[in-house]
Amino acid sequence: MTERATLLSKDDSRRFCLVIGICSLALAIVEFVSPRTLAPTGRWSWLTAPIYESLGAYGLAILWVALGAFLVLISMKRGD
Repeated sequence: MTERATLLSKDDSRRFCLVIGICSLALAIVEFVSPRTLAPTGRWSWLTAPIYESLGAYGLAILWVALGAFLVLISMKRGD
């Protein structure tokens, strides 16, 4: 059979997930050290306002930690 064309190899995609996961964890640290004090307004407020309202000032930090942890775990997944 023919092989599927992919943009990245499996090793490259794992490295990409790891790098984006680490960047997300770095954003979580920034949000934790300097949380937003007011409810978000602007272009992305439709996404960030419900998170802020339900989880408080550290809601975005929790979101970044969850995303970063998920991506790091995906990058460590073994198997083909």
